[in-house]
Order: sequence, then structure tokens, then C-alpha cells
Amino acid sequence: MKRKVLFGLVSVIWLLQSLHAQISPKYQALFVYNFTRYIEWPSNNAPEFVIGILGKSGIYNELQTISQGKSIGTQSIAIKKFQSVDEMSACSILFVSNEVSSKVSQLAT
Repeated sequence: MKRKVLFGLVSVIWLLQSLHAQISPKYQALFVYNFTRYIEWPSNNAPEFVIGILGKSGIYNELQTISQGKSIGTQSIAIKKFQSVDEMSACSILFVSNEVSSKVSQLAT
């Protein structure tokens, strides 16, 4: 079940990234942040709700600004940047930039 949810989230965010030419990083960041508010996230003991950014994208700085001082339930929001799939750690949401979108199949394994 978790794998399906993760793959679904990656797919939605990958689709959003594919529209990059039409949507600025600010609006992409707002979409991702607002997305967190409409999902009932499973409770866990992690102190942070991690939004990961895979590859280079202007959304990182925008999300840092938008999420500063905010939380999801009892978890503070943390934005983490990953340069490669191998470097990734656990995150609740993953945004995949165009430059690494061809490696999305590695995420599902």
C-alpha cells in the first residue's frame, strides 16, 4: 500500500514538473505545500514531515520560504535536497526535477 501511495505521489509531482515551462517554481511550491494540507497522513513518531527535492529545481528555495515555521499535524516541515537517487533518505513527499526524471523507475524499486 505504501509503495502505491509513494508511486502515486511521485507520479503527480513528476507530472507537475513536466509542466515546468508553464508553471513557475513559486506556484509549484505552493501546489506541493497545499497538497500536504488535503491528505490525511498516517501518524508516525518522526519529528519532521520531510519534503524531498530530487535534482536541481527552484522549488527548493520557494518551499523553504513557504514552509518556514509551519507544521503538518505535530510534525515540523523540513525541506531536503537530494542530488541523486542514491543520496535520498526517507521523505513524505518527493519532488522530482526534470534533470533526473528519467530515473523515476529507480524510485519504485
